[in-house]
Amino acid sequence: MDTRWRSDSLDSSYEMAYTSSTNRASRQHVDYGQIPQEAYFSPTPNSTEIHSKQGSKTLRRAIEVEGAIPVAHDDGANLLTGGGNSRVHVSSFKDVIQILRWWQPELFAVVLTLAAFNALVAVLKHYDGVAVQDLDFPSALTLNGLIALLSTFIRAALMVPIGSALSQEAWLWLSENRYHRSRHGQLRDFEFTDAASRGAWGSFLSLFRTRRSWLAYLAAMITIVSLSFSLFTQQLLAFKSFPVFSKELRPGNIARMEYFGYSNYDGNPAEGGNAISVHLPLKAATYNGILSDTATPANPLCATGNCTWPITPSLGFCGACSHVKSEWEHCNKTGAANPAYPNSTFPGVCQIKMPSGNIANLTNAYATGDEGTGFQIIPSTGYVYPQSDVTKLWVANFEMVGQPYGSFEGGTGRPGYPEEAIECAIWMCVKAFQVNTTASDVREVVVEEFSDMKNASFEAIANRNATFLPIPQSMNPRPDANFGVLYLSVLAITTLTSQLFVGNITVNLESQTPSSDVAQALWAGSSDPHVWMQNLVKSMTNGLRLDTPQPHDMYNGTALQLGYTVRWAWIILPAVLVFLSLLVLFATIIKTVRSPIRPWKGSPLAFLFLDVDKDLRQSAEATMDTFRGIERSIGETRVNVINNGTGNWLLRKAQ
Repeated sequence: MDTRWRSDSLDSSYEMAYTSSTNRASRQHVDYGQIPQEAYFSPTPNSTEIHSKQGSKTLRRAIEVEGAIPVAHDDGANLLTGGGNSRVHVSSFKDVIQILRWWQPELFAVVLTLAAFNALVAVLKHYDGVAVQDLDFPSALTLNGLIALLSTFIRAALMVPIGSALSQEAWLWLSENRYHRSRHGQLRDFEFTDAASRGAWGSFLSLFRTRRSWLAYLAAMITIVSLSFSLFTQQLLAFKSFPVFSKELRPGNIARMEYFGYSNYDGNPAEGGNAISVHLPLKAATYNGILSDTATPANPLCATGNCTWPITPSLGFCGACSHVKSEWEHCNKTGAANPAYPNSTFPGVCQIKMPSGNIANLTNAYATGDEGTGFQIIPSTGYVYPQSDVTKLWVANFEMVGQPYGSFEGGTGRPGYPEEAIECAIWMCVKAFQVNTTASDVREVVVEEFSDMKNASFEAIANRNATFLPIPQSMNPRPDANFGVLYLSVLAITTLTSQLFVGNITVNLESQTPSSDVAQALWAGSSDPHVWMQNLVKSMTNGLRLDTPQPHDMYNGTALQLGYTVRWAWIILPAVLVFLSLLVLFATIIKTVRSPIRPWKGSPLAFLFLDVDKDLRQSAEATMDTFRGIERSIGETRVNVINNGTGNWLLRKAQ
């Protein structure tokens, strides 16, 4: 079968006519030196001839004709150097080695890039979850420093093949101009390529100032995006708290109590109620809550400084205060018995009735003009918090009434004079605690309280107990928990509170005299009774919990250590950049092998020995001494790179 094939090889048009009778390629000798403008191959099964209008010529250089595609071949002796515009024929391992020798620096950089990237991944995987204090680094190096070192090395190594690929792509682009008439490869592409291979700014400009192949654009984008390489690798590491499983470091329970019983009081009950008292820790906590605005702490032990505990229920104290409306029974203004108030037996005294029925006797300073009782604390049976409510176990009920804190002698009998009337109560309850420590800073929150009892009005029997109803599951009780209190223990605490919550403040024109330190503290607390009461019951609860703690394994805490955690999502971009750098390099190598251009890349020697078209040289020489003269005169000239057939390469204007 006779076939004709037109080729643009050697920048000439010729036709090949052959008869195909076998799939075996025939090898002949061809001289590329002076092939006529119009010629054609006419192969037979055993011979190949070139015919032209000027006649036949002797062929010296070897080619193979495989399916009518001429491929250069000289047994590897002149594989990557010398003349010819044909593709490199790779037919043996020796040919591959010859090709790779041109790309040794880039391939070595690829090996270093992959090794460093794998090292980075290995380091991250090894130290993921490791505590900060367990790092086995020398004092002069940190884990973040090692990550920064590896990431810098990776970026530097991956830019080596990218820079070479950008430089080589310019040669390929100009060489292919003569095959693609629609392309507009210009001489200034060399300048933009050189700038792009040097850094991100040149790459950014090359995206908009030249028309190039996808390889050039991809390499430029990699160069630009690689600026964020270190940013992403530095985001890989973060700090996180990890559980510690060492038995020595486990924190155990927070202080807790389920039963307030025989072991929680001192003294002999047989000698009477005043003969027993609570232990000193609870007594001290009570005084501290009254006299101080800081409750007695119940800080748990945490060896690592970072611990968490499950919700833990414990016996404790609850309390509240409410403002109430008092009524004046009578107020004697004359200092003598007033017929209008037949019940008045205290001249110069104002009697104020509380909602509970209690009577407070305050001095009518307006009438007497002398000092007297300006503030009073009295025991109470309760109105807002009635002791008759047997669902709660009351340990204190008292009322405070009189002049505001800080007042001096005034006229209680004067209409509109301000006064405080407050009712307060304290009772036993169960509290659920949520506790954690961060950097040794303890945070304790009461998440729930429960006060309901089966019958809090138990008889005064030494071994009688009062038991709470089953507490809600939200408070995390253990399955067999039974929260309760012994009568004698309650008697011990009520004996203490009955002695504390009573007293008065005497005022005159220039001073105030409290009957006790506790009375003075209560008067001060009356200015914000809610805050004062919450501080008091918190302190009392902590004192109770610390008195005789009753731990249980269910409430053991977890010690946490600050360690490193790897956020693997941040490694995606670095991994993609490494992969794309390999893609660009090997695509450039393959494209170079398939083209007549050799891997000159950015070598300045290739430019030194490159012949330049006469017209281009003359245009350049005329403007070399002016600013940007060469760029203006020949920068936009469309050029291509060819072999002139004698082994020399030529940069000439595109046809």
